[in-house]
Parts: sequence; structure tokens; C-alpha cells
Amino acid sequence: MLFRSTVRTREDIFVMARTKPGDGRKQRALFTKRLAVAGSHHFEPKSATLDDLVFLPANLSRLVIDPYRDACTVETVLGGGALELDAPFLVTGFDDAPDEVRAAVAHGVRSRRLAYVGRRPLADDVPWLQLVGAGDSVDARAEAVIAVGGDLPWAPEPAREGQPVGVATSSAGVAAAVPFALDRGLEFLLLDGTGGAGAGTAWPELAGAPDLTAIRDTIRVMRALNREEDLEILWFGGVRSGTDVVKLLGLGADAAAVGVGLALAVGGRIEDGSVAWYGDVTLEERSEQAELYLQALRAEASIMPRCTGKTNIHTRSTKCQ
Repeated sequence: MLFRSTVRTREDIFVMARTKPGDGRKQRALFTKRLAVAGSHHFEPKSATLDDLVFLPANLSRLVIDPYRDACTVETVLGGGALELDAPFLVTGFDDAPDEVRAAVAHGVRSRRLAYVGRRPLADDVPWLQLVGAGDSVDARAEAVIAVGGDLPWAPEPAREGQPVGVATSSAGVAAAVPFALDRGLEFLLLDGTGGAGAGTAWPELAGAPDLTAIRDTIRVMRALNREEDLEILWFGGVRSGTDVVKLLGLGADAAAVGVGLALAVGGRIEDGSVAWYGDVTLEERSEQAELYLQALRAEASIMPRCTGKTNIHTRSTKCQ
């Protein structure tokens, strides 16, 4: 839907930008006014998706940086300094992919200085965040370890000194997982927006849009405990682009994992609710596509914060208040 650039439109944008998050009545009135079209019903709220979030350019209200000259830093440090990434991206979902696909993805992750999240390593020289279930052994090679599964939050013992530990949860488990992670002094909270299917499993993202209430509720609980930013928040579910990652960082995440988006980039095809692989793409082509896709994610993630006047993607003021 397109709106002509009129004085009234600009005034509405200013009002929207200055409306307090808790003023639901005013927000509803503003959005109903802007989204109503001839012959249609009024705007009805629904579950939000990443596509519902938009960025307002900073120059609507003030002079900002020159986005053509000033760079935006996207480098990301996780695990208290244990993991240094070239961008706030992780890769997941390729545990059971064919060896050729895994090799191509490993090339892309390695070349872009990122990391892999899964139950087994992607390659010996690719940083690995190990997902462990109850009874699994923690691998000392893993840069970090994250507990998944179980009715109650739990955390494994690290296999070596200095190995960061985290816990995974869906929206239903946030109320218990956040205090548990804070009390235990864990480093990570992996939020699974797919509804609990688990990062690293057989493409749970294909089941539907991610549940953004997980990150909303996590921030609310941490603020209520006066412990905001005491946990590094990793997100899994529905990431397709660099813009999606920046939106998640704006909501409070520190990094996000990409799965199906990368699978499609390296030649995967969606069939019967899963990703199928065929031999019509060479290893060299897959490797190049993996590298270019991750490079594009990084470039887009740098552009969007610059448009909002930021020179560091992790600047606190870029996140939703």
C-alpha cells in the first residue's frame, strides 16, 4: 500500500514516532487511520511478523550521519569474548545435510568469519556452538554449549574451563528459563521462535512464521528483574535477510541464526515440508553461493542501521525501548 507524501502523512509519522509503546489506544487509532482504504474494514490486530516491523529514517527528525561515508560496525562478540564474529549471524540446520552441502556451507561460514549452531560440528576449523540434549556428552572442541529439550530448564557442565554455557527455550518456557539462566550465571539464551522444535533439527522454520512473543517476553522478564543485558540473546526462526536480523537486534537480540534461507541459497528445494537436495549444483557453485549469501546478509545488516543514523549495529539506542 502506497501513501502520497503529503504534509498530513509526514505529521502522522512524527506522531507515530513519539507515541509511547504503552499507549495502545493512540497506536490503534493512528494505524487504523493510515491502513484504512476505501470499502475495507478497519485494521484488525493479528500476530506480528518480521515483515510488520519497519524502520523510520533518522533524518525525519534530525541531522544524522552521512550513510554514504560513515560505516556501521557489525562485528559481534559473544560468550564474554570467547567468540568473535564478523557479523551478528549464526548458521544452523545442516547437521543431517549431505556432506557436499555441509562442505559448501562450511566454506561460506569460514570465509565470512561466522559460527555454526548444531549437534555436531560443521568442520574442524569452523567455530561451533554445540546443542546438547539430556544425556549427551559435551565436546571440549565446542566454542560454547547450549542445552536443548526437557520440561524444565537445565544446563550441562562445561567440558573445559572457560567454555560458555547457555540454554534454549521457546516462548512457552521464557518465564522459567530466564531466571534460571540468570541465577546460574549462564552466557546465552537461545530463543527458538519456531515453537520449540529446536535449532539444528529438520527445518522447523518451514512450519510457519516465527513467534516473536518469545523475544518480547524475554525482555519484559529481564527488565522486571532489573537484569537486562545480563544475558546474550540468540534468536532462531524465520531469518531470511540482513534486515530481519537488524529488526531482531532492535527487539533485543545480540545475534540471530539463519537456516532455511541459506539452504535455498546453496541449491536446496522445499518439498513436503522439508528441504531436498539434488546433484544439479556443483560443490564449487554451492560454496560460492553460500559465501555470497552470507556476504549479502552482512552488507544489508550494515546499511539498515546507517539509515537510522547509527555507526554501530549494537548501539543500545538502536534497540526498541
